[in-house]
Amino acid sequence: MNAAQRRSLARSEEPLDYNPTRAAAKYNAQPLSMVVRVLQIGSSLGGFIIDVIIDNQRGLFESNAKVRGVAFGLLTYGLRAVLGQCVLGVRRLPQGLHVALMSATLQ
Repeated sequence: MNAAQRRSLARSEEPLDYNPTRAAAKYNAQPLSMVVRVLQIGSSLGGFIIDVIIDNQRGLFESNAKVRGVAFGLLTYGLRAVLGQCVLGVRRLPQGLHVALMSATLQ
């Protein structure tokens, strides 16, 4: 480990354990940012899904597959910070809750 890595390690904090009360307090204190984040994800993914549906209805699904693939890559690249925060939030949940969320999502 070099000197820069040691300094970085000294500045870093231990990860917090999941605490539903603390998480609720944090996100309740920032309702506007949560609304903006949800709208950002919804509008981006919604627009992409509408484009795919229109391609399918016009019979251009196969011919535009490469274009939609590139568009999806750019979309996920543009939303990487937002999606990353969502993934980190889910990863902090207790293990039993992961299973419950996944089973509810798949139904």
